[in-house]
Amino acid sequence: MADAEQLDDQQWFFGNLDRASAEAVLVASGPGTFIVRGSSVPDSYALSLHAPSYAVPDPDTAPGAGLTHTLITRDRTGAGWRLQRSSRTYASVVQLVKDCPELSGFQPARRAEVAEARLLPPASSHKRQQPPPPPPPATAGAADAAAAGAADGQRRAQPAGPARVAPASSPPPPPSELSVPAPPSAAAAAAVAEPLVDDAEQHGARRAGASVDAAAATTAAAADELDALLHRLLLDVNSHNIGKVKESLKILIDDQSTKLQEFDRAVVQQSLRAKTNITLPSKDSAGNYQRHLDNIDKLRNELQKLRLRGDEFRIVHKGDNKLFKISADSIIMFCTVQHTTDLQSLSPDDMTQFVYFNVTPALSNAHADGSLVYEITSSRQAHSIDELVKVSADELVSRGRGGGCCLFWKADRRSTFFTAVADDATELIETVLTHQRRFKQSAAKQIQLLKDIYRCKASSYNATFPEHEALLHRLWKALMPSIPLSGSVSPQWKQIGFQGTNPATDFRGMGLLGLLNLIYAAEHYTKRMISMIQTRDFPWAATGINLTNLLLEKLNLNDEHISKPSTSDAWQSSPILRLFYYTDDDDAFDELFSHVFMLFDALWESANAEYMDFPVVIQHLRTVLDDLLNRKPLDIAQFLAWIEQSTVSYRRL
Repeated sequence: MADAEQLDDQQWFFGNLDRASAEAVLVASGPGTFIVRGSSVPDSYALSLHAPSYAVPDPDTAPGAGLTHTLITRDRTGAGWRLQRSSRTYASVVQLVKDCPELSGFQPARRAEVAEARLLPPASSHKRQQPPPPPPPATAGAADAAAAGAADGQRRAQPAGPARVAPASSPPPPPSELSVPAPPSAAAAAAVAEPLVDDAEQHGARRAGASVDAAAATTAAAADELDALLHRLLLDVNSHNIGKVKESLKILIDDQSTKLQEFDRAVVQQSLRAKTNITLPSKDSAGNYQRHLDNIDKLRNELQKLRLRGDEFRIVHKGDNKLFKISADSIIMFCTVQHTTDLQSLSPDDMTQFVYFNVTPALSNAHADGSLVYEITSSRQAHSIDELVKVSADELVSRGRGGGCCLFWKADRRSTFFTAVADDATELIETVLTHQRRFKQSAAKQIQLLKDIYRCKASSYNATFPEHEALLHRLWKALMPSIPLSGSVSPQWKQIGFQGTNPATDFRGMGLLGLLNLIYAAEHYTKRMISMIQTRDFPWAATGINLTNLLLEKLNLNDEHISKPSTSDAWQSSPILRLFYYTDDDDAFDELFSHVFMLFDALWESANAEYMDFPVVIQHLRTVLDDLLNRKPLDIAQFLAWIEQSTVSYRRL
């Protein structure tokens, strides 16, 4: 085989080991271990697993439970490898062992300890021994029959001998010793498959109760092992392995769900035999049952967090192979995929035409002459999640192959495609739905915050309220920490840009909102704000209150708008308003105010403006903000970054 030289160097490859010896190796190595060995099935290997202890309810009463075997075979193209009955393919067996989610949390069997126990033949007996070569080419029907034929049934008698392929007309062979690759949950289910009760009613009730208590007794230790495994899985998640980690989490969720089902069955059978009400046998059992429920919640929460980090899926869209990409910011792109050994040949003259452009070495696609192949993914258009109406499976587009998806956009647009791996379609849909749910929750939260902000504008500053006076003194302390304030009404207020001795008169238009915005900017961008006060001709406080009013106009917030429910189209009417829906930051409006204030200062400086130029600079600020919005920022964070870039640019002029 092409992988022969690579496999000989792998710790987990044990040559042509028979099934009985493989199980002895795994038992000696302990739970959570695996080996790969030769198989008598042509052009195949065998993967043998010893499930983790948390997947086996009671290993002491079920010796051998958790030991499973499955085939590693060529895919339909003959160019890749896959686990039997799995649609995921890999370039080599080594890559399969490294990347397949079914092996997450498993460790290779310990060869040294096994050798000392004399469970393995000498190294020379398995080194360089490979599975026999494939049979001569046959017709399609004969080849299919051979793959599922009697060769597998001969393993028990001749584990390392040459394979004999049964002709297509042969009777069905006995069941293969290599079963379907089962996750740990399947192993747990097998362990409790034997009857929990005997035919004798009295003895049966006692045995069922013992089984329940034994399963409960192992749960606490298993929970610690599950936590450790979860920690290892999430330790170093990146864009290359996030899909594998998500699949592993789903396997663990299935494990815990299966254990709950087994627990339920055991309790019900025990209660029926004892002719009592269905109750848990002990407080410990109730606690362990709850622990399983908590584990499922924990795993599901981690899975949702991973989905929100974004992912990418290979798809076929409009007849072309593409990459479906959803970012952590809930931006969806259909990326073109190209491969080249010459980066210069595909370097665009104008990078601004792309919203996304990425180059990575395609390590699995080495060129015939040994040169490195690069994969270039690019997109000229990005879709915000708020443009999406719904996402669903679509079997029509996949023409029966599975993996069909359809995204329904606003304005009656839709995107139909199917995933290159059929199983990926479900995860793609769940990932998009998770981002859509987060967006709706964030939008509802931000709309409520904006309503609260507008109510602050409607709340007048009242000097007789101690809490209002405390806010005003807080502003002074942030900007003039070393200068005592003589009183709430004082000429000192003019030093920070109020128009008179009583600041209350300046807040009439914007109420408490104007004061709160000034406090935020003064406390979070203190040096910049103090610099404005000391070096500029414009009145700092009065200018800030004017900028608060400008932002409310840009957001289209007014008495009529604020009275509408959050589901109203009015909350989609402003291009800057929708940017707030992509953040969970409670201070988004205050941050926008502070950045716009600093941009105003940069425009003032670049124009060498004087006091009478105030209306001109304000109009220039409006124009700059409109230009930035016309560039269609994806979210408020990007808009703030563009404002900051503009601020730096104008300071250099």
